[in-house]
Amino acid sequence: MRQIARILECNYKTVHDKIQWMGIRAKDRNSKQDLTSETLFIDEMETIEHTKLKPLTIAVAVNENYKILGVRVGTIPAKGKTAAISYKKYGYRENQSAEKTKELLSQISQQISKPFSVIKSDAKPSYSKIINEAFPNTPYQQFIAAENKEKRREQKYLKSEKLIYDPIFPVNHTCAKFRDHIKRLSRRNWCTTKIKENLELHLNLYIAYTNNYNFL
Repeated sequence: MRQIARILECNYKTVHDKIQWMGIRAKDRNSKQDLTSETLFIDEMETIEHTKLKPLTIAVAVNENYKILGVRVGTIPAKGKTAAISYKKYGYRENQSAEKTKELLSQISQQISKPFSVIKSDAKPSYSKIINEAFPNTPYQQFIAAENKEKRREQKYLKSEKLIYDPIFPVNHTCAKFRDHIKRLSRRNWCTTKIKENLELHLNLYIAYTNNYNFL
């Protein structure tokens, strides 16, 4: 936003306010889009709020045509070696993962014109109950991630890796596009989210752009 302000020779606050205004309109438009789809893919990706000690979760829903059906951003507690440091510095951090996933599915259930044929996600244990409550009559499939995924990350461009079938590829591909196209979601960069609500507005702007509809 600061670079936009420099190029346009205007105040940073002008750019900030404009993006806020556009983000709110895009979010409202997203909540009214037609969600006629056969398959629903659900997953979450993680990012940070200013520091790695304050992680965030982004619930993402995509259909079989790679159309983004919605997103929700929530807080989660730090894990691993940073958990104790995070608690000492920032105190208790609520885990909103399940809550935000429920919110997203609730919104989608109100927008669909006909039931999904199937819902797919990874094998996260909490998903089963949440999805069955939101769509009790829809077949639901969970898929276990490939073993040693992190160890094989550097091999992803080899021919052998490209041949591996990913049953939830549309949502994984969308999350990868988020990281590539939205600077604040890229790893190892100077741009970080300072307010999680603004991140959600930014994502809704990206949805409007990707889904190719006018919200102004």
